[in-house]
Amino acid sequence: MSYTQNEKLTMKAGWVSILVGAALYCVISWVLSAWMDGGAKEFLWILIAMIGLRIAYEFVDFVGGVIVWRVYGRRKAVAHFLEIMQKANLPMRCYCHDRIDDYLHRIESEDFHGYRTGEIKAEAKKTAAELNHLLMTVSDQHGAIAEARTWDAMGRALKIHSPDDMCPQWVGHDLINWLNGHDGTISEREVWQLPGVSPGIAKDLLARLPFETVPDIYRFLLSKKYTPQQAKTFLHEGTRLAESKNKQ
Repeated sequence: MSYTQNEKLTMKAGWVSILVGAALYCVISWVLSAWMDGGAKEFLWILIAMIGLRIAYEFVDFVGGVIVWRVYGRRKAVAHFLEIMQKANLPMRCYCHDRIDDYLHRIESEDFHGYRTGEIKAEAKKTAAELNHLLMTVSDQHGAIAEARTWDAMGRALKIHSPDDMCPQWVGHDLINWLNGHDGTISEREVWQLPGVSPGIAKDLLARLPFETVPDIYRFLLSKKYTPQQAKTFLHEGTRLAESKNKQ
């Protein structure tokens, strides 16, 4: 396993801190045992007692931190990240399975299916870069627990900002290729073969061509009063039908 320079420096600092702490415990234990006119036995018991107190303190501190996070801290962190996302007007997720790091990367790199060139504003890209930098550096600065809490809070904020029922599951693009690949010659009857499509929806689909992305079709179906589950079923089953037609 290879480590980055920052990880190596962090590990080195951690070991130095442990060694310095151990040396201080030994010195303090020796001073106390000498003050008590004790020998090696007293030194050992004092050292064990100090280490035990340190472990007890860390345990109480950890449990207290967990309680504070669960009761108050997480809610505040989620609200903070949600405010940042809304203020920067970050777009909806491309697909509902996207994690926070996938989502931020899509915005930064403009590899964001469903958002044409220019739709991702400079402020959104800047905010995404700042949030992504925080995710990548919080462990080095504050430790693994802080990193896990940051990922959790930011992920929860994203699900509020971009709910699962407002973005489709990932499916292939065969449906789009099939709908758009007929140069306007696709018939309403062919569109009727798609799952759950009425003649009225078929006409509307044809009138809206071309669709550029899967989320475009998904949002169109939601606007036509499809439920999120109906729209997702349409995309999955419609893709399978389109795959067979594309092979013909």
